[in-house]
Amino acid sequence: MAVALGDVRGYVAQNVSATMVVFLVGGVGVPFVVAWLVYGQIPVLDRPSQLWREIVRPKLSHSQQVSDAPTAWDYGNKTVVGGWVRVRIAEGVWVGGVFGDDARFSTYPEARDLFISTPWNLGPAGEFQSPVAGSQGVWLAIKDDYVVEWLYDQEDSDDELRESIE
Repeated sequence: MAVALGDVRGYVAQNVSATMVVFLVGGVGVPFVVAWLVYGQIPVLDRPSQLWREIVRPKLSHSQQVSDAPTAWDYGNKTVVGGWVRVRIAEGVWVGGVFGDDARFSTYPEARDLFISTPWNLGPAGEFQSPVAGSQGVWLAIKDDYVVEWLYDQEDSDDELRESIE
C-alpha cells in the first residue's frame, strides 16, 4: 500500500502535536534510553546495564578497550581504595607505604605524581619492612620507567577471603 507524499504532508500539518511526540520519542527518547541502559551508572540496574553493554557494545579485544579516562594512570586510579602502594624507581630501589585517606595522586591534565602519607622502608624486592620514623609523608613524581603497584590491605584481603569461603 503506497502512501502519497501529499498525504503525509497533510497529516503532519493537521497533527503537529502528534508528529512532535513521534519525533521526540523516536529521535530523542529511544536513543536516550538505550544510552542510559548501556552507559548508566545506577547500581540497582548494574546487572541489566551489564547485559545491555554486552548486547549493544561491539566486542572489543582486550587491547582495544576504551575508557572515558584520558590516561591509563587516571583509569587505574579511579578504583583505588585504601591499602598499600609501592613504586620501583630503579632496579632494587623501592618507595612505598600506606595509601590511606591522607594519600593523594594527580590526574590528567597534571603530570603523574603521588603523595604517600605514611611511607615505609622497603627491601630490595619491594617487601614492606617498617614505617619510616618521623616522616610526614613522601611525594613522588612518577616517571615513565617507574613501576607503580597498588596493593590491598592484607587484613582486608584476609577478611574478604574468609567471607567468600563462609
